Amino acid sequence: MSTKTLIKDNELKILNGYFPDQESFINCIDDIHSIEENYGRTDHLDENTPFKNCDGYWFKELKRKKQNSNKFDFEEACSKVQILREFAEGEQLNQIKLLGLASNLYWISGGFKWMKEIMQRHNNDGNTDYSNTNFNTLKYLRKKNRRLKGGYFEPMPLAQYSPHTNDHRYDTIACSVRKPQGYVRQLEKPDLMSLSEAEEKFKEEFEAFSKDKSNSIYLFKCPAGFGKTRHLLEAKGVTIALPTHALKDEVSDKMKADHVCSPETPSLENSTRNEEIEFYHNAGLSNEKFRLLVWLRHHANSKQDRDKASRFICQHNRTYNTEKTVLTTHPRGVCNEYDHNTLIFDEDPISHVLSIKSTTLNQLNKLLLLDVEENYLNFFDELYSQCSWMDEKSIKKIPDCKLELSDIEEELIESKVSFDVVGFINADYVYKNEGELHYISRKELPQDKKIAIMSATCSPMIYKKLYGERVKVVDLSNIEITGNIIQHTKKSYSKTSLEGSIEEANDKLTGDAAITFKGKKEDISKADDLMHFGNLRGHDYLKGFNLDVIGTPHKTNALYLLRAKAIGIDFDETEVNFEYNLVRYNGFEFKFNSFNHPELTQLQLQCIEADLIQAVGRARLLREDSTVNVYSNLPLNQAEFRYN
Repeated sequence: MSTKTLIKDNELKILNGYFPDQESFINCIDDIHSIEENYGRTDHLDENTPFKNCDGYWFKELKRKKQNSNKFDFEEACSKVQILREFAEGEQLNQIKLLGLASNLYWISGGFKWMKEIMQRHNNDGNTDYSNTNFNTLKYLRKKNRRLKGGYFEPMPLAQYSPHTNDHRYDTIACSVRKPQGYVRQLEKPDLMSLSEAEEKFKEEFEAFSKDKSNSIYLFKCPAGFGKTRHLLEAKGVTIALPTHALKDEVSDKMKADHVCSPETPSLENSTRNEEIEFYHNAGLSNEKFRLLVWLRHHANSKQDRDKASRFICQHNRTYNTEKTVLTTHPRGVCNEYDHNTLIFDEDPISHVLSIKSTTLNQLNKLLLLDVEENYLNFFDELYSQCSWMDEKSIKKIPDCKLELSDIEEELIESKVSFDVVGFINADYVYKNEGELHYISRKELPQDKKIAIMSATCSPMIYKKLYGERVKVVDLSNIEITGNIIQHTKKSYSKTSLEGSIEEANDKLTGDAAITFKGKKEDISKADDLMHFGNLRGHDYLKGFNLDVIGTPHKTNALYLLRAKAIGIDFDETEVNFEYNLVRYNGFEFKFNSFNHPELTQLQLQCIEADLIQAVGRARLLREDSTVNVYSNLPLNQAEFRYN
């Protein structure tokens, strides 16, 4: 059968952009060398050269890089592309269709070998009658591509040679098996328990905690809406620490057991005194702040301020002289200020256990101007010198301070330093970045107390590195939810990626309210006024609402690197960088912009995941039949993934 008989007149249109006329096509197939005669040297390409353009269907993704044959699934491609399946099953294809297939399979390693074997096998079986001309198509394309200096031909789009409209949904064969952007592969499914099973297990484990006489640290990983706080309302003779004074007061209103509450620092009528109190707080001079309030109790100018200071002191003293349950905040709970043998944290206090703050060299320089003894100045000078000579993005250990800073409190007050001097001098590590000094102080949880931490997001990895065998994990996080999580992972939805796509993002939002970054609330439609990433815990007024959570809340490198140093992760900060990696985390495999260090990556993903879990938890999906759409490329358990 001649080549001419394989080409119908009405098929000429699909050759647009490949060959200008039928004769040129026939010539180059029958004699691959004739291409030089018809079009001149192949290093001088123009719009009339075969394979130079493809009617706009450029195969942009490959860009000269072939698909890895070990990963390309020919069986899957055949199941999705009908013309390829027909070819593989032994249907005789005409020359145009063979050219289309060949131009695609060239870009897949092993593709020509697979195609040639199919043609030979079906010829041998008598199913097809492919001629030397047909086989020469493969030789022609291989030779043609090698001769294109500075250029290359693109695979012919399926729409130009496949008669099957279903095939046209894919630009090329490779596209039919290519994973969509943001694709998440689930390596293992979590073993979900029912809510009733989880409640029974919690009851048993909390009873075991209550009877435990050791100094163990129990991590109760409970999802938002589980009702963990409800189990604390009858707790007697314990200290319960909550994230904020507002949440502490909220729990106090519900408490059934006799209790007292630690007081919140009062806001006075005298603005100057408020500034003094704030200064002492920021400088880490808590004793001086307390002494000022004691003095104001009797000497404040207004009776209102005297009464406020007096109530604060009285309530403060009550919490230290009682056997009743004490409700307090995370910072005071971490500081071990109360006598009870049992300490319970409602939500994770890790930001206070590993406290990270920042200052500048200019602020540090103020310490050199203090009118204090020489031994203090020598220490401050050593501290300043080390920090000023630090390389950018480097980490140093803070030299041990054996001096009593309480002896120079008055000088510190007069200097008006605006950072936590005590915290900086007692810090473990400092990280320098763009002139700022970020420092981390590790505060030990009490050694002589039994401790429970109840949170959806507490990290067993971090606490085990900090406290070793003291830590016992009660993982109730994998409870089957009533509602739905639909997660859109095509984009990262980081702060940066949102900059130029706010309008596009808003078009996708369908919920009753949205949770996003604090700085994006004005841009995102229906963004909640109160809540944002970093301020989510404890709020339940969106219970049962359909929500949109938009954003991947990356933290600063200072947080990741300093926290890693503090818990003993070994790394060289000069060799650490971010890469778009294929990572495995929490039973998923996905692409993510992460560290080139496995433990740092785990720490990073835990920090980001914590905010996403807290945001989704505001809808209380555990018990409520509502839907949360999450726009982030960090996959969450029990989510249904969408790639549009």
